[in-house]
Parts: sequence; structure tokens; C-alpha cells
Amino acid sequence: MTVTARTSRPRFRSSVASAAAGSHRRGLGWRASIAAFGEVMGEMSGLLAAGVLGPGRPTRYGLAGGPEVLAELEARATVGKLALLP
Repeated sequence: MTVTARTSRPRFRSSVASAAAGSHRRGLGWRASIAAFGEVMGEMSGLLAAGVLGPGRPTRYGLAGGPEVLAELEARATVGKLALLP
């Protein structure tokens, strides 16, 4: 957070704001970027509420399967979360 002498208002710089600022240089205004993000998040919230979209479930492995999991991670053959069960 930075405070400027002119306005003495705190300015927050987040990764979202930085991404929006970068898109401004590519021809899309930062306000439009934030609005588009809001629209996508609104649609996703609606899908979650309707039960169309749900939380991801991790792929489960026994603790003895640790070497197999590491090999899959190294080969980039995994999708989503992985869980080792005791």
C-alpha cells in the first residue's frame, strides 16, 4: 500500500490491478478487464449455486503410492489435486 502526498488516500496495488493495467496497454481498458472478470465470476457463482459446477475432488493414493504420485507429477501427467492417504 502506498500513500501519495497529493491525495493522502491509500492506493492498493494487487495482481488483479496489475493484470488489468497490462491489458490496458494491449488495447483493452482496465475497467473493461475488471468488468469482464466480474461477469465471469458471476456466471461461475450461478453455476455453483445451480449445482452444475461443483468442487473438485482430489485423486487419492495410498501412502505407499508416493513414488507413483511423484513420477506422475514429474511427467506432468496429473490433472487437479492429488491426495496421499495414510
